[in-house]
Amino acid sequence: MLVTASKTGEIFFFECNGHADLSLYSPLCMIQLPDKCCVTDLKWDTTSTKILVSGDNGKVYEIQKPVPSQINNRETYLVENYPIK
Repeated sequence: MLVTASKTGEIFFFECNGHADLSLYSPLCMIQLPDKCCVTDLKWDTTSTKILVSGDNGKVYEIQKPVPSQINNRETYLVENYPIK
């Protein structure tokens, strides 16, 4: 899985098949950080089950890796009320 972040606090998850060819990455979902803070850094934990995200508001957020079979992205990639610690 590939994860990207934006200056407006959007975290986007992509599914991949393990190849370096970026055309094989499929968008899965997007999560909005509280306060739409600017993401300053993100890192997978050692088990690759969650990411740690730091914001310009001085907070660090923990987000569980989404399970593709539990994501409904037919109408939008934005997942409302996704649990963020």
